[in-house]
Amino acid sequence: MAKTILVGTHKQKLMYLVTLFIGVAIGALLPISRGGSPTPLAGSAPATADCASVAIEPAAEILGAPTFRQKGTIASSVDGLILVRWSDVRGAKSYNVQVWDETGKQIKSFEASKTFTYLKGLPVDPTQKQTPYYVVVTPIGGTPSMRGKVSEKKMVAMLPLRNLAPPTIKSIQTEAEEQPK
Repeated sequence: MAKTILVGTHKQKLMYLVTLFIGVAIGALLPISRGGSPTPLAGSAPATADCASVAIEPAAEILGAPTFRQKGTIASSVDGLILVRWSDVRGAKSYNVQVWDETGKQIKSFEASKTFTYLKGLPVDPTQKQTPYYVVVTPIGGTPSMRGKVSEKKMVAMLPLRNLAPPTIKSIQTEAEEQPK
């Protein structure tokens, strides 16, 4: 009876070693890159987007996306300022604001510490009723590399500035000086 127990344990040890060897061999054939996704073998099917859903989200995705407080298109005031306001994102220390024109060219990119900003100095096309621009806000955490989700694209419009002329004076009255006699 003692011999059967000894033989049984040797079989278990042998199975354990064979399983370990197979695992090491498979691990050597499928090296893991730094990003956490396996490198495909030659002749294997290409990786799909489903593989990324298994990975743990990086710290940058912890912060949510801000939402704009104004509905619809935000128009400029008479003096050419556009007030853009968004919701506060928990954990955000500042916000990166980016502005693009209608062709997709980036006009401005700056950091705001509050949940609003004034856009000014945007070029105006006087031939159009309004000059459209697009704004996107991204929250930034404690470090610049810790970025949150990007907001929706918000359309803002620069209206042509009014030519403000100085008021006209209708009449000027002065006191008549007395002339010596």
